[in-house]
Amino acid sequence: MFERKFTNILACALLGIMLILAVASMWNDSVIMDESPHIAAGYSYLKYKDMRLNPEHPPLIKDIAALPLQFMDLKFPNDGKAWKENINDQWVLGSQFLYESGNNPDKIIFWGRIGPILIMLLLGFYIFKWTLEEFGDKTALMALTLYVFSPTILAHGRFVTTDIGATAGIFISIYYFVKFLRNKTPKFFILASLALFKRINNWTKLYRLAKENHIEKQVGALYDLTREIIKVRKMKVRFRNNSLPKKENKFEYIIPKLKSKDFKKIEKLWKVYLPFNKEDLEEYK
Repeated sequence: MFERKFTNILACALLGIMLILAVASMWNDSVIMDESPHIAAGYSYLKYKDMRLNPEHPPLIKDIAALPLQFMDLKFPNDGKAWKENINDQWVLGSQFLYESGNNPDKIIFWGRIGPILIMLLLGFYIFKWTLEEFGDKTALMALTLYVFSPTILAHGRFVTTDIGATAGIFISIYYFVKFLRNKTPKFFILASLALFKRINNWTKLYRLAKENHIEKQVGALYDLTREIIKVRKMKVRFRNNSLPKKENKFEYIIPKLKSKDFKKIEKLWKVYLPFNKEDLEEYK
């Protein structure tokens, strides 16, 4: 049986090799079709807080990809017809942003791909972690090796598209869902479901469902808790204002008799006792 410390070192080395392969293979590699609108869209989300471009895909991967670009002196074509008049003219505007605005396209593409590569490494970590828990050291290293040197993963994981993000999201969600099924505790189920706040598109529908079930305060409190650990979509102001408790409202439990030691501010705002402490969220992060 392998020494666990040695196994972890080999796993880190494999992920390091994957990082090198991904960065080396994308060096001076041209942009693929979907990347130009995704990069431009992500940049506009963070820079202008405007989501008119590429609304058909969830924003998180694009936001992550565009984060390094916020520290670069870039010119965005927000004075042309593609931005001001046309509806979701993402292909034209993406091309203008990369090639027609005086920016360095190679630099934008390189730094834009760093985020997806990190997500690819995160997926590798969870593949190793889950296999290690289920089958032991040798099998975990074998699974990670197959993942690290997979041509499909290396080819698509470095692009600014939703592919690797969706794959990682599904895999990690299943990992925590399986843990819930084994633990069968409401606390773990709620923790595993916090990532759903990243996928909310219709706040009106969520508010209506919460109101029908009299859990507006609980949803609001869990949303604020989720913001402490992961990036989520911004809650609509109207939803938040309508959900906030009145002065006469009493405190309520999400899970009976469970209170938080660390999130008193959120509990006080929503008059809801949260069933989590900081240590509960460490593994989730």
